[in-house]
Amino acid sequence: METKINKLSELQPNQKNVFANNVSVVETSQIIEKDVKGEKVMICTGKIRDDSITEPILITAWGHATQFLFGSKVINLENCFAKDYEGKIEISTGKFGRIQVIEK
Repeated sequence: METKINKLSELQPNQKNVFANNVSVVETSQIIEKDVKGEKVMICTGKIRDDSITEPILITAWGHATQFLFGSKVINLENCFAKDYEGKIEISTGKFGRIQVIEK
């Protein structure tokens, strides 16, 4: 079941299949390669926000999605998931999530 949200403030921990449109990318890290369970995986972290929140939300893009997060200004999130990380919401693309670039 898809969880379409209109604003990032609607995110809850453990939501799956999250879709969100027109999310601003505040910052991104460099893309790094990491060994996960014996497999090399590309990872890029960043912070995203919209006008419904005051603190940016951490996002982690994995694999193919890293190239769409890095250097983008506005994105859509497709099939991502939200989790609690040290008391704050974090979004991850995981293996199946996608990022669509709206503005580079």
